[in-house]
Amino acid sequence: MKNLENPCVLLVGMVVILCGISSVGYAWVTNPNNGHQYALTNYGTWEQAEAEAVVAAGHLATINDEAENTWLATFIKDSYTQNGQSLLNWNLAWIGLYRDNALSTDWHDFKWVSGEPVTYFAGTPWINEPGKYAYLHGLNHYAAGTWFWDTTIENSYQSQGIIEVPEPATLSLLVISGLALLRRRK
Repeated sequence: MKNLENPCVLLVGMVVILCGISSVGYAWVTNPNNGHQYALTNYGTWEQAEAEAVVAAGHLATINDEAENTWLATFIKDSYTQNGQSLLNWNLAWIGLYRDNALSTDWHDFKWVSGEPVTYFAGTPWINEPGKYAYLHGLNHYAAGTWFWDTTIENSYQSQGIIEVPEPATLSLLVISGLALLRRRK
């Protein structure tokens, strides 16, 4: 029982549990451009998708450049296609972009749920649409690669989200840093 009192043992145990949960039931795909892993959540609202992503040791996807946006649009297409046939008419998935005011067009109101700064937008026409949460259209969609806001989709249980987790080296560094901080505090 003495080991359970040690914060390092508890932290490592939590990481093992989270990493174990993150690998169960998901078809993880690694983006070769950034080394991050991605998978689709179950169907649900944006809030449900983000909660599921956090349990999987990540967040809904943060998109930092056009290459990542295109890769994710292809990921959606490939995930929703079987034997060359589209499995979902919409071909879209939640991403981690949201805004505090559902009608705001002020760039400062846009935030990534991961906490990363907003440095890239996939076009600008969509910002006048109502809605708090954004989704990305897959390559099978007529508006392929665009981000959109829609209160109908926002309140729907018909969408999946894109989970993004850092590459294993980044996750390991986070664990090691946390352990070093705990040891230093001791």
